[in-house]
Amino acid sequence: MEEATNQTSEALEALISRIFMNISPLKSAYIQLQVAHTPYEPDKIQAADKLVIS
Repeated sequence: MEEATNQTSEALEALISRIFMNISPLKSAYIQLQVAHTPYEPDKIQAADKLVIS
């Protein structure tokens, strides 16, 4: 019973870790997209948009 609980905890910890690893680049790309809007710079906006999409 205790072993199953430990495995569940480890699986949950691994899942949370993967979620944060995937969210961090998206957040960074989104921030770059927002920064490119002030001042308005179309080339930077398009480059940042591509990062968000990828």
